Amino acid sequence: MFNNPQITNNSDIQVSTDVARIASALSVMILGLTLILITAFAPVQAVHNATHDNRHAFVVPCH
Repeated sequence: MFNNPQITNNSDIQVSTDVARIASALSVMILGLTLILITAFAPVQAVHNATHDNRHAFVVPCH
């Protein structure tokens, strides 16, 4: 059907899969860290109260 000249054997497919897995794991870690940091230093009192215990569980100062 479709010919992809870049993929020549199964090892190329495995490397491609590994790269995709690492990229998605990195993306999720960056997103999680971003959400934690945004809520850790949010000035809105409702957000502060909702995440207060989690901040202290991650040893993030909020006071």
